[in-house]
Amino acid sequence: MPDAPHDATFPYQHIYERDGFTCRFCGWNGAETFSHWWVASFSVVQIKPSSHGGNHDADNLVLSCHACAQHKGDADCDSLDEARDLVAANRAHAQTWFSKHVKRDG
Repeated sequence: MPDAPHDATFPYQHIYERDGFTCRFCGWNGAETFSHWWVASFSVVQIKPSSHGGNHDADNLVLSCHACAQHKGDADCDSLDEARDLVAANRAHAQTWFSKHVKRDG
């Protein structure tokens, strides 16, 4: 359980507010417009997942857009910086694939 009081209908509200309604991995700002919020499909994720010994304390939880949460996955990260680096590397790989197979630059 989170270590801060919460609304039972939205238990991680304090994480959303602490993180400014912004993905901690890519910086997507969900507070800008409802469309930004909707597209982001935010969730609260663990930096170090429970499967690797992580907990649900606020310092192990961050707000993430759907894409970044997918690219972070269940990876065992010990810090937010390590998780950001992993997501950035996965995003770069996806962008290369996109350029080659979808956009077909050239």
